[in-house]
Amino acid sequence: MRIVRALPVLALVLGLLVVPAPRAGAGQLSQQPAPGVTAHAGFGDDSSYVMNEWFPVRVLLTNPAGAPSMRVRVEIDSPGLNNKADSSYAREVDLPSPSRKEVTLYVATRAGASFVSSFDLRLAQGDTVIASKSVNARALEPNNDTIIGVLSSDASLFNVLRGERVGHVPALFINPNYFPGPPQSSNPPSGAGARVTVAHLTIDDIPTLSVALNSLSALVLDDMDTSALTQEQLESLTAWIARGGMLIVAARPGGADVSPAIANLLPVQINGTRSLDSLQGLGDFLASPITLPAPVLVTNSTLLTATTDRARLLASQDGVPLAAIRDLGEGHVAYLALSPGLAPLKTWDGLTPLFKRLLVEYKVGSTSSAISAGIGSSNYGYGSSYPTSYSMFSTGGIFNTFGGLFDLPSLELPEPLGVGLFLLVYIVLIGPVNFIVLRRMRRAELAWITIPILVLIFSVGAYLIGYQSKGGDLIMIRANAIHSIPGVQEANARHFTGVFSPLRSNLKMTLNTNSAVAELNPDEYGSNTSNANPVRVATNGSNSTTLDNVIINTGSIRSFVAEDIIKTDAPLEANLHLADNLIVGTLRNRTNSGLQDVALVRGDAVQYIGYIGAGSAAQVKLAVSTRAFDNGSPASILPPPSGVSANNGSGGGPGSYSNGSTSSGQRQYNRRVQLLNIALTPLLSNGPPTDLDVLAVAWGAHSPVSVNVEGHIARTEDLSVWTSRLPVAAGADQLPRLKAGSVPFWIYLPTTDPAWYSQLPSSGVTLDPYADMHFQLPPGTKPEHLSLVIPWALPEGVDLLAYNVQTGQWDSLVDTSYDRSHLIDLLSLPNPKDHTGPAGDVTIRLLSRSGKKNMDIQTFEMALN
Repeated sequence: MRIVRALPVLALVLGLLVVPAPRAGAGQLSQQPAPGVTAHAGFGDDSSYVMNEWFPVRVLLTNPAGAPSMRVRVEIDSPGLNNKADSSYAREVDLPSPSRKEVTLYVATRAGASFVSSFDLRLAQGDTVIASKSVNARALEPNNDTIIGVLSSDASLFNVLRGERVGHVPALFINPNYFPGPPQSSNPPSGAGARVTVAHLTIDDIPTLSVALNSLSALVLDDMDTSALTQEQLESLTAWIARGGMLIVAARPGGADVSPAIANLLPVQINGTRSLDSLQGLGDFLASPITLPAPVLVTNSTLLTATTDRARLLASQDGVPLAAIRDLGEGHVAYLALSPGLAPLKTWDGLTPLFKRLLVEYKVGSTSSAISAGIGSSNYGYGSSYPTSYSMFSTGGIFNTFGGLFDLPSLELPEPLGVGLFLLVYIVLIGPVNFIVLRRMRRAELAWITIPILVLIFSVGAYLIGYQSKGGDLIMIRANAIHSIPGVQEANARHFTGVFSPLRSNLKMTLNTNSAVAELNPDEYGSNTSNANPVRVATNGSNSTTLDNVIINTGSIRSFVAEDIIKTDAPLEANLHLADNLIVGTLRNRTNSGLQDVALVRGDAVQYIGYIGAGSAAQVKLAVSTRAFDNGSPASILPPPSGVSANNGSGGGPGSYSNGSTSSGQRQYNRRVQLLNIALTPLLSNGPPTDLDVLAVAWGAHSPVSVNVEGHIARTEDLSVWTSRLPVAAGADQLPRLKAGSVPFWIYLPTTDPAWYSQLPSSGVTLDPYADMHFQLPPGTKPEHLSLVIPWALPEGVDLLAYNVQTGQWDSLVDTSYDRSHLIDLLSLPNPKDHTGPAGDVTIRLLSRSGKKNMDIQTFEMALN
């Protein structure tokens, strides 16, 4: 009995003996502090971003004292169709103990994702997630909303602009094959421009990846030490401006100095300060008087006058430029000689009109990335659709054609006849033939063996036939569309890569540049059919990008677009000038290799040059046309080789794909047409040209960006198209001439929503209180004669003025003796050189002195010499 009573005690003792002792330090491990993660997405205090655009996410990682040193991966998802993640952006970070490190990730909402307000951020070691959080953001509607970034010591600067509309919607290029009927009007739609959100930023908010600035229409610098900008940030800003952004620099007297790097972008050269007793020139510029209770100190400067500077004086006082602007590629840099954050501008009624006037030259959406063009719903693999990067709807490619950028014979379904014959033979053998043979052998029970054997044989045969038809190698098509600006080292580039695999593969791809990467068509035939395998995009933040977890199903393709800036000169160097209604000059290949299919485009005038050898030159003779680009056939820009058709899109329509009878040469030509669509669509419009610049197209120059698959040798096909905007200057050895109606122009109406027109609106103009006609002559033009064709009478109470760039005043072109009941017909400008800026700009104003006035103007043209 004693033994029985002792059993529970013995069991307890044995249990204590077998319980493992706690490991040394286990208590300390459980109490070790975890790494901290904070993040801010988008721009400004409310984390705004424009949908379908890349934007930055700044992440602060902290590893406190006492925690182990670690190497972690911080990553964030980019939502795609139905807001499901289709890719993630990642950075590897070393976290010593203790440490604080900040990294910037990049996110984009894709076509099919709508108003995403939170993004999943994770901190991982290997495959283990050690921390996660949701990052909030405010989504804005593309083309209807935009963000103006403000870098200033004044935290309330430009809050008055919130809700205003700025910029203008350009005359979209509309493919008539998609939208048949008469040409679309170039008049801006109701509510032209984009609604403003103001985001106050710091220097650290400027991303080094240029495409992450695309949510911004403008960036304002006022009393900010811009010397803190890194070289990578400056290159990012310059590339953003060159593809359509606007930089506005207010040089505040007594404030922070403008750094040399930013000063080099300005339309003026700053040289000290000066006191002025009046700002009448600025008030006259906007027809909004400004009074000074006392003299005001302004930044003194001189306007740049070289033809390559493209600087325009907007307002001046006593020889001091108060407002100026210059063209830089597709974008602009504006300058103000005094701060909008200080009196008298801060309390001036003309402050908002001033910035709406500066920003009206911004093309809404012109800086948009490739993903905003509808990638995910466009048929890159097969079809011809590539919507314009700043359209509000899908307009299709410029040229309608069969095929696609990654159209390969390997991607096609087998011929129905072949599949039918294979199935017929299979059914006949496994059914009647097998039955008849076994019956004659009187061994019907062998069907249990013969049927599985036949199934196995046909399965292996089907696999071998499919493998043979698809090929056994990886096939990679690499296509580059690069837009360069003469005199600017930062070229904007888009790299399209399609990888076809005959077998199911998990690949890792590398790019030798810091890029934003998005997948094309993740939900269409020929690619992955779901978001089950999101690609992980990782970068070291400087010179390389990797794509991991690129899973390709058997006989399928995955395709990607990478966007970045590359430091390179334009492959073509031009010396173009205006002659007698012709653009003439020379075009030289500055590269070490030949350029193929070189062509020049301006409006509907095209000069096909063809091949230019390394270091060689070609003569230019291009007509000055006032008509919009004609997309009747790509043959004028890209002639097809023998046996290949340029008009192979008729009958198929967009989205069609080629079939097995298409030749290899035809497929290659179709790919080039598709890449041409991509390169030209953001640069061409349905409206007449508004300047004399010429668009150059060239093929064959080597791209400094390479895309490779690690551990695999792929059969590759490379193609690169370069575009560049070439300036046309005044001729030095002959008098340039343009007949009436050939001088390009645009109109500005300072209405509630500022209106910008590339031709006279059919409904007439409303003077409230003025309308400006901005005529564009070649830079450096010193005209002997400028004539206005005005076959209508000037109404009572309306003045006709011309801006005098020498005096900074508006000169009346019609004196008091003019009989307003008669037509003006032809009017010569007195002293035309005084009214022509160094950039070739001439501004004519209709000013109402008696309130709002409507005018029906059918013709308003200028003739040069």
